[in-house]
Amino acid sequence: MKIMKTKTTTIIAIFALGTIGLTNINAIADKKKAVNSEVNTEKAELMAIESWMTETSIVYSAEAFSNRDVAYEIEIFETEQILPEENILTEKAVVYSARAFSDIEFEKEIEEYVAE
Repeated sequence: MKIMKTKTTTIIAIFALGTIGLTNINAIADKKKAVNSEVNTEKAELMAIESWMTETSIVYSAEAFSNRDVAYEIEIFETEQILPEENILTEKAVVYSARAFSDIEFEKEIEEYVAE
C-alpha cells in the first residue's frame, strides 16, 4: 500500500508540475503574443507615418516641379515680350550710329570744302 501511495503521489506531483509548466508556457506565449501585437501596432503606425510623409513629399515635389515649370513659362513669356523691344532698340542704335557716322563724314567734307 505504501508503494502504491508513493506512486500515486509521484504521479500527482508530475501531473501538477506538468500543469504548472503548461500554464507557464501558455503565459509566456500570451506575453509574446501581446508583445508581438504591440510591435505590429507600432510598425503599422510607423508605416502609416512613413506613407503619409512619402505622399506629402510627393505632393511637395510635384508642387515644386509645377512651380519651376510656371517660372520657366513666365520667363519665356517675358523674354518673348522683351525681345521685340530689344530688336527695335538695336535697330535704332544702328540707325543713330549710321547717322552719327554720316554726320561726321559730312562735317569733314564741309570742312574740306571750306578749306579749299
